Amino acid sequence: MGGAALATQLLRAGLLDELLLCTHPSILGFGRPLFDDYDVPIELDLLEQRSFEQGVTMHRYTVRDAKEASSC
Repeated sequence: MGGAALATQLLRAGLLDELLLCTHPSILGFGRPLFDDYDVPIELDLLEQRSFEQGVTMHRYTVRDAKEASSC
């Protein structure tokens, strides 16, 4: 899945159990913030992180509520 609007809708519906976020070393100065219209805290647990040669970092998180709900 990709895109802030889609990710926000899936989080609201409780349909995401993991997030994979990649950060590129660039400053654009504009654009839509990720999850800018999500109005409750999102509790995450870090599963994995990596750094790549060009400075890109990858973080893979599990959504805490999804993990707890799936164990019931």
